[in-house]
Parts: sequence; structure tokens; C-alpha cells
Amino acid sequence: MHKDHKHKKATTADIQSRELRQPKRVDPRARERFKTRPYALEYAEMVRKAGTDESNN
Repeated sequence: MHKDHKHKKATTADIQSRELRQPKRVDPRARERFKTRPYALEYAEMVRKAGTDESNN
């Protein structure tokens, strides 16, 4: 059992060292440019859009 764990740990470390996957954030400034909008604003826009859609029907 211990050998399996050591082998699995070594394999995992090897894969991580090769960095086969792409990093989560490719652009380092992406977080700085990301702007959150308050939910109230999003909801108000959604209601306004739904109201205009219904009035067109």
C-alpha cells in the first residue's frame, strides 16, 4: 500500500512539474480589468429588458 501511494505521489509530482495544463489566468492583468457589477444593477437591467421584450409582443 505504501509503495502505491509513493508511486502515485511521484507520478503526480512529475505531471505537475511538466505543467501540461494551461494556467488558469493567462493574462496577469485580467483581475485588475475585471469589474463586478452589483446584483441590483444587473437585476434592474434584466427587468427592463424583459419589460421591453413583452411590450414588443
